[in-house]
Amino acid sequence: MKRWFYVWVLMPNMVWMCNAGQAPALLRPVLYDLLAKQPYSAAAIHTVESGLASAVDPVACLINFAGDKNPEVRMVATQLLPELRNPDAAKSLWNLLRDDSEAVRIYAVGALGR
Repeated sequence: MKRWFYVWVLMPNMVWMCNAGQAPALLRPVLYDLLAKQPYSAAAIHTVESGLASAVDPVACLINFAGDKNPEVRMVATQLLPELRNPDAAKSLWNLLRDDSEAVRIYAVGALGR
C-alpha cells in the first residue's frame, strides 16, 4: 500500500484528467469519489468511464472491465461493482479474490464486504 500512497503524493493531478459526468447517474458519485481520493491512473479511470458512457448494461460493462488485463482498470471496476447491488456483480467480485494482483484481491475483499 505504501507504493500507491507514494504515487498519489507525487502525481495527484493525474486523476483529475477524466470527466466522471459521462458515466451513468447511479455510478457518478462513486466515480467522483474515486477521482478525488484514490491513486488510479487517469488512463484507467478514462477506460472505465468511456465504456460506461456507451454501455447499455452497466453491470455487463463493469464485469468485462473486471477481467481487463490492466490491474488498475480491474481495481476501478471492483470499486464500482458493489454500487449496482447485482448478483452477477457479486459473482464477478468473488472471482477477483483469485486475481494475480494483490491490490485487486484486497479491493475485492473490501467490495464484497459492502
